Amino acid sequence: MVFLFALSFNVMPLSIPRGQTVLTDSKRPNPRYPQLLSPSPMIRMNSAGESVVVVTGKAPSSLTMAPEEVLEFTAARFSRTISAPSAVAFAQQPFRPAGPVGPNGNVQFPDLTIGNVLVSESGTPYVSLEHTFDGAYAGMARWSFFFQDGKWSPMGSLDSDDIANTTVTAVVAGNQLALVEDFERSPDYVSDDAQHGRTDEDTLWIRDAGPPTSIGGGTISAIRNHHFVGYDAHYAPTQPSTPTPVNAFTWTHGKKTELGKGVAWSVNSNGDVVGDDRPSVDMPGRPSVWHRGKKTLLSTAQGSAFGINDRGEIVGDLASGGSFIAAFHDGHASLVMLDQVMTPHGPWHIKHALAIADDGSILALARSASGTETLVMLIPSR
Repeated sequence: MVFLFALSFNVMPLSIPRGQTVLTDSKRPNPRYPQLLSPSPMIRMNSAGESVVVVTGKAPSSLTMAPEEVLEFTAARFSRTISAPSAVAFAQQPFRPAGPVGPNGNVQFPDLTIGNVLVSESGTPYVSLEHTFDGAYAGMARWSFFFQDGKWSPMGSLDSDDIANTTVTAVVAGNQLALVEDFERSPDYVSDDAQHGRTDEDTLWIRDAGPPTSIGGGTISAIRNHHFVGYDAHYAPTQPSTPTPVNAFTWTHGKKTELGKGVAWSVNSNGDVVGDDRPSVDMPGRPSVWHRGKKTLLSTAQGSAFGINDRGEIVGDLASGGSFIAAFHDGHASLVMLDQVMTPHGPWHIKHALAIADDGSILALARSASGTETLVMLIPSR
């Protein structure tokens, strides 16, 4: 049996740009499969823990804008030092993605929303935007951008120059990433393939330091050392009352391996995968880790694991409330709630553990004794 080493964590709140609010949206449905509750798509950290990218705005309503508005948000990158983090703000000016615009340059899309943000290992931030549409076809239009040379530049398709209908889902660098292309049809749209028991799907493309490769449907959640992990629910029943099965998978050096029922959220350099074992997108699962394709439960309680580092340290949430850290080695795991290892114990409640860096630092959403929810870094003191 594995026992967690003696550890405790100091809480380091992350300061955001003046006048802005972190748009945590911590349990927003996954943009591809609305039934999937995912780690916050508005907060990301690279594996070294040196760069954190979050979306900030004037109010939580900034996630969605009216047709006459310009999407205004700030992507703030935190460069962490031993003493304190410093924030570097990106694109503080109004952000105008490609699309129909009005006389004032405003995007003429109702309900334009921020789909997700990502950060590369070098600290480059990425953002994807979404717009739901109706008409002859019902679906979702999407655009992705990355911050380079002081501005947001459009992210093109991997197989064409089209900048529309792309969502970057995971990134390590410009030549190692995954994105979903084509349009997403709304759940109530039944395609011609319905008679075969499935609906229309997007196309998942990956690039692993070489030519892009299409691997069919699904979504990549994380990439590490040529290990791509994600989940696939594209064989979806056409009846809304029927559970939609979901399967976790890995893709490594051109080979796709099914892990079984569940969702994969993160992977380390050794290829260890974490997530949960839910049987369908609508049903809860249990936090799980897959080592060489074999699943080990971290807890029998409902919840999910969202991050794993190269030392086998895992973080996640339990459905009953609160976040955990677990140690995994040789097929065995031990788990402790993060609230129990805070220094000092008591002033903070760790609400959501979002990611863990290789040095053991944890990015989390915490609630202070006054009830304020704050983005924090938990620094291990061993």
